[in-house]
Amino acid sequence: MKRYNIWNKIFHKGELNKNVADYKLQQSLVNSYECWLTKIGNANTLSELHKRIWRKGFCNANLGPDKYGMFRTEDINSMTIDEVYIGGS
Repeated sequence: MKRYNIWNKIFHKGELNKNVADYKLQQSLVNSYECWLTKIGNANTLSELHKRIWRKGFCNANLGPDKYGMFRTEDINSMTIDEVYIGGS
């Protein structure tokens, strides 16, 4: 995270605010790890768990939609099992 100083507050306010918001999201995910462990244990399918994590805000390039990646869908929330590519032909 960029340093939270007067220079960055003045000249990089948008980026600084984005970084602070991302930091707060990551902290909330870390602080609720016990809840996530329970949800992992109670999930019926991996796609159900993936959608739940995505909706909670844990979104990154590796978990998101990508026409050449693993999740070949337009939207994670409406993803079907047929849109998950695990290799092969």
